[in-house]
Amino acid sequence: IGATAALLLLGLKWSLLSVSATTLATIVIAPAIGRLGVVLATQAFPYGREKGLGQALTKPMQLSGWFFALGVAVVTTIAFLRLPGLVALIVSLMVGLAWARTLSRKFGGLTGDSYGAVNELVELVFLLVFLARVSI
Repeated sequence: IGATAALLLLGLKWSLLSVSATTLATIVIAPAIGRLGVVLATQAFPYGREKGLGQALTKPMQLSGWFFALGVAVVTTIAFLRLPGLVALIVSLMVGLAWARTLSRKFGGLTGDSYGAVNELVELVFLLVFLARVSI
């Protein structure tokens, strides 16, 4: 199932990135928003194992770190992708946090694999919402 999901994910991303409305900014910002989803998930939900590589990511951030991460994402998105980008940012982060919450409840916390899944989902939803808004 994992290999099938990976192939479907890659195929969907390929088709989204080949849409004529896709710009260099979209290609650069989408993965950054995916990483922001991971940052938010690591801070909002507990780590699921006693030891693991992903545990290093779960150390609490200072409030200034939160504002910096969110501020850079919002300002960059608005500067290059305008309102459709901001809408996509908000929707994708909400979906990513909802998915992280589901995984955390199901498994008793998040792991490195969970963070990877959140990253990919946020990136994919960002592309879907942004390109849907631009194409309308």
